[in-house]
Amino acid sequence: MNNDVIVITTTRGQTEGVKKFFIDKKIDFPIYAQTRHDAVLVAQTEIANGAKVIISRGTTASYLREHVSVPVVDIRHSVVDIFLAVEKAKKISNKIAVIGGERLCKTAEVFLKISGFNLLIRHAETLNEFERELDYAVKNGSEAVIGGFQVERLAAKYKLKYITSPADSAAIHEAIQEALHD
Repeated sequence: MNNDVIVITTTRGQTEGVKKFFIDKKIDFPIYAQTRHDAVLVAQTEIANGAKVIISRGTTASYLREHVSVPVVDIRHSVVDIFLAVEKAKKISNKIAVIGGERLCKTAEVFLKISGFNLLIRHAETLNEFERELDYAVKNGSEAVIGGFQVERLAAKYKLKYITSPADSAAIHEAIQEALHD
């Protein structure tokens, strides 16, 4: 196994997507399912063992950039990710919120402009912000929520159905190509 590049995923859906992509493309990089502080601990251990680049997503990727000494490549959110998540969410309700980091929200805004579908889009980076924005979503009628690991962890508390924003294979491929050229 090549550990020059490691992948730190943040949700079950993301982990499954990356694993499937790796199997299909015969790629063998270590994959860890961790978030924020735990992701930093894994990253520091792997850097000590020779890792040169980390691939992650969203707020965890941003957090890693602040705490590690190697490049961190983001698996970018795409309009396709949002479209697929919205299609899943619409099976539950048309009252959908998207809550997440800056990149997820900006991508959701592009989707909103293209589709005209009504989404509540709320930006959050910290646990307190996620709590506040989930509460706001509920108070504004949302019944389903799209987001990352923080949203997944908190959605049930707010009686919201959680839908992951999965990484499409093109975004995973792009991140790997970028990591290999860093």
